[in-house]
Amino acid sequence: MPTTSTSRSRGYNRDEYGIVDIKTSMYRYSDEPYILVKGAEPVFYVNLVKKLGWSSVVAMRPRNLFAMPDEEN
Repeated sequence: MPTTSTSRSRGYNRDEYGIVDIKTSMYRYSDEPYILVKGAEPVFYVNLVKKLGWSSVVAMRPRNLFAMPDEEN
């Protein structure tokens, strides 16, 4: 059974693959211009062709950043 989370009244939708779509015409925090650094992630938005006014949120990794294992040989 797919695990989807839909909250269209709040302006987002998450599908079974973990892809988050947001409604770009709805502003959730218009009076909160600042965020904490530890809560920030680099993302970009892809406009959806089939759902006008919606965008997919795609997380990205900066170049030359590698997830190295903690153990040493």
